[in-house]
Amino acid sequence: MKQKIRQLFTHCSSRITHHGSGGFTLIELAMVLVVIGIVITIGVNLVGPLTKRMRVNESRDIVNAAVESVTSWASSNKRLPTAVEFPSVVKAPTDAFTTDLLYIVDH
Repeated sequence: MKQKIRQLFTHCSSRITHHGSGGFTLIELAMVLVVIGIVITIGVNLVGPLTKRMRVNESRDIVNAAVESVTSWASSNKRLPTAVEFPSVVKAPTDAFTTDLLYIVDH
């Protein structure tokens, strides 16, 4: 009887540890899904700050270009543009966050 139980146990345990036709066990598939989930979570958490940094840099470039445009316009017209003329003087009157650039002339 012990011999039969031992053979049955050995047979069952060899079937559990042997993958058969090269497939994956449920635990291996679950671990792969967990790792993929962790990688996706890290990637999603990085997208927000990178997008914001990109917009801040783009807004800085837009403001610098607006300063150059106003300076060039003032140099050729011997005066600063008015608030009404400002949108036509600069290439982009809004920043990367679609907020209007604020132009105040101090006389």
